[in-house]
Amino acid sequence: MKTELKNDRWSLVDALVRLNMPVVVTDIAIREIYHISPALFSMPGIPEYNDEVDSNRAPNEWLDSIFASTAENAKLLYELKSEAKAGDSPARIFRIGEHTIRISSSHLFADDGERIVLFTFADLTDDFNVVKARYEDELAHYKSLINYAFCGIIRYEREMDGYKVVEANDMAAKIAGISSSDELFKKGFTDLEKLVYPDDYNMIKTGFDNLLYIGDSFYFTQRIINLKTKEICFITGIAVAVNIPGSDSESGKNYIQSTFINTTDRADLEDAKRKLLQLESRLFEAENINKQKNSLLEEVAGNIKTNLNNIVGKAVIAKTRPEKIAENVDSITESSRAVIELVNNVLDIAMIEERKLFLNDSQFEIGEFFENIKSSSLPAARAKSQQLSVSYNNIVHSSVIGDSARLETIFTNLLSNAVKFTPAGGLISITVTETLFKHGVCSFSVQISDNGVGMSKEKLMTVLSPYSSRSKKQGEIDGYGLPLANELIKLLGGTIRIESNPGIGTNVFADFSLKAKLSKNFIDEKTEYSFEGKQILLAEDNEITRDMFAELLEAEGALVEKVGDGYKAVEAFETSSVYHFDMIFMDIAMPEMDGIEATKRIRSMYRPDARTIPIIALTAKSPGEEIAKGLNLGMDAYEQKPFDMKRIKKLLSVISV
Repeated sequence: MKTELKNDRWSLVDALVRLNMPVVVTDIAIREIYHISPALFSMPGIPEYNDEVDSNRAPNEWLDSIFASTAENAKLLYELKSEAKAGDSPARIFRIGEHTIRISSSHLFADDGERIVLFTFADLTDDFNVVKARYEDELAHYKSLINYAFCGIIRYEREMDGYKVVEANDMAAKIAGISSSDELFKKGFTDLEKLVYPDDYNMIKTGFDNLLYIGDSFYFTQRIINLKTKEICFITGIAVAVNIPGSDSESGKNYIQSTFINTTDRADLEDAKRKLLQLESRLFEAENINKQKNSLLEEVAGNIKTNLNNIVGKAVIAKTRPEKIAENVDSITESSRAVIELVNNVLDIAMIEERKLFLNDSQFEIGEFFENIKSSSLPAARAKSQQLSVSYNNIVHSSVIGDSARLETIFTNLLSNAVKFTPAGGLISITVTETLFKHGVCSFSVQISDNGVGMSKEKLMTVLSPYSSRSKKQGEIDGYGLPLANELIKLLGGTIRIESNPGIGTNVFADFSLKAKLSKNFIDEKTEYSFEGKQILLAEDNEITRDMFAELLEAEGALVEKVGDGYKAVEAFETSSVYHFDMIFMDIAMPEMDGIEATKRIRSMYRPDARTIPIIALTAKSPGEEIAKGLNLGMDAYEQKPFDMKRIKKLLSVISV
């Protein structure tokens, strides 16, 4: 290529030419090349300019064709020129085939005052190869150390719907139940969702997302499913966002690197410590309740003694002053009723605590029931010129099954308190709402509102406790009616909540569930009962029978959890979420705990589905005393072995919804 100086007076450019360095001299706009050093053509990968072949291209176009031969090089060249035009002195490293060349720019002034740009070229191929070889050796050493580390290490890449494993060491694979990291990839367990316990997935994914945007680090304890044993393991570790330089961009790619250890044994130890603390807490609570019971007995004894003194005193007065017999008889009657009510309430609370109070279900009408509750309190309300009303919302299933006697005690006590602590001329209302119908069970919410004296915040904290001290302040709720109502409704699987403000009034909310009494008109005998999607708990001690019956149910689309005795059946139901199971098949004769005792314990649990879930007895015997006892204690029906799916479906079409 011919090289001519634009002006012989440019001694600076002339000096650069004489140095015989691989340089290029351009104008400030980098549009015209003043000089290309011949030494540039001796660099590896740079062909010499051919006057005949390359004459159709300007020198700057010719150079661009060499140093912008790839998309990455074209990007680097554009950045280099842009920064040089702006007055900076940038440098970039280009890969030309197997060679590495650095181009540096600088600004100079010629002797006539014109500014020029000098591009200097340096061959870094040998240095690069040395560094590359050292990097590869260090990388291999690093990977070896990582692979034999005592902790698990996984690198994740962000995907549209989650995170994908791009690298893992052998320890991570072993913790997950796979022999090596190669096997982890071969078997396709490369999604974060497949490695994390389902309940922990959202927590881990959210932590990873925050890392990519916020940085810092993310400490975690999570559960994973051992892919070999299917057991749940605990791992504890730290996750960080790391940047891996790549050829696709200068900044590289962002990954999440998770380093963790297996802490299952430690988790078991922590669980044992937690249970010990719970036991200590329960012991402290029991001791505290025992003290409160002693205080309660003193209060009860004092109240009984006071009322008995009133009875004896009024009897003496009535005997000595005949003209006041009627007045004193009324006082004696009132004091006697107070004693009886006090004793009955305290005894009922004690029986609930000892689990000796059993529920007796019967059919009744929900509207008729609350009208009777209203009627029982009307005399007391009218005596104080109070307005007492009952209203109903969304009552779809009016005929229900439950313990109406216990419900009567609950709502009589609640309404009695409202009447007692609402002044003359006050307003009291009962609102009954059906809130949900599911699995043949109706959920009701009852609100009893008054504009009475109300209660303080301090009083609200203790008013439902059976062993807190009863208030003796004038105008505040006293007695044991509310605690008894609360204990009874818990026995039914319901709750009581109270909102109150002194001088404004009180709102009592009682929520509970009852079985719906379904009319035969609602049952289409032509429609076969479907097990599709039903969650079933199967308790059967004979393994062959258990597996065979489970297969029959699963073939119908049911999801079956199998247990081998009554203890495990009770535990499985107790630890499940509310309404998780749709029904229970319970073998009558099982070791450790039979089906009748298991049914009794399930029915006595304080949760709404305990009273309503269908429990079908399984027996190889003819119906007899055991079946009758089971039905009396809460079983809904029975099925004789061998099993007949058509008979079972017909049975369930009647007792289930």
